[in-house]
Amino acid sequence: MVERMDDYPHSDQLPWARWIEARPVLPAPRLRLFCFAHAGGSATSYRSWQALLPPDIEVCPVQLPGRGARVLEPPFRRMDALMEAFGAAVAGLLDRPFALFGHSMGSTVAYAAARHLRQTDGRGPEHLFVSARIPPYRGAPLASLHTRSDAGLLDLLQRFGGTHQELLRNPEIVAVMLPTFRADLEVLETYRLPPEPRLDCPITVCCGQDDPLYHPEELDMWSVLTKSRFQQRVYPGGHFYLEDQQAKLLSMIAETLSR
Repeated sequence: MVERMDDYPHSDQLPWARWIEARPVLPAPRLRLFCFAHAGGSATSYRSWQALLPPDIEVCPVQLPGRGARVLEPPFRRMDALMEAFGAAVAGLLDRPFALFGHSMGSTVAYAAARHLRQTDGRGPEHLFVSARIPPYRGAPLASLHTRSDAGLLDLLQRFGGTHQELLRNPEIVAVMLPTFRADLEVLETYRLPPEPRLDCPITVCCGQDDPLYHPEELDMWSVLTKSRFQQRVYPGGHFYLEDQQAKLLSMIAETLSR
């Protein structure tokens, strides 16, 4: 039986309530899967995942400030501040094993979360899944996309995909989306790989074979960030391959987490 968060009294007062959107509360999950969306994206990307995963895996779609029900909250611009707030909010959900999944920008956030939770709480993830994103680097940023004009950011959104074109033609919606998208890019471009970054958990990197942003071979660089196992999975499609390949992707995640 899957219960909803709203079934619990005063659930909106729980520390994690604003951060985990529509979290299904399972009676006794074996493992929780925290999921982070792409730049400008929201937790709604993962609403359908619970129904396609085994009932002992509880999907926890992470909702960052500046989108969805948190649209009036200012988005984070630095990874350290984001991690401090996220770690404090979800501490009560780390009472059992957990894994992390991130797509595009969410890959870097998931990696930072794996490090932060291990360092501050002593509990690291069972597995880190990263998707359609090269690993973070030390030194100077690879780009300064967050300093572009609004028109330049809108062009990025149109080229990256992942956002319905009709939404991007609505000036009022675009006016709400762009500041959050800009802040997300700033989080990515100002984040530096910390010293001794290797994780203890396995890493699986996933990508679309026709992704215009990254070639699958570039994503092999994630292998140097773990002391444990590494594997790569390539699926048909582009940067947002996971929309069309959802069933195959989730089957792989379920199989990996069952080992």
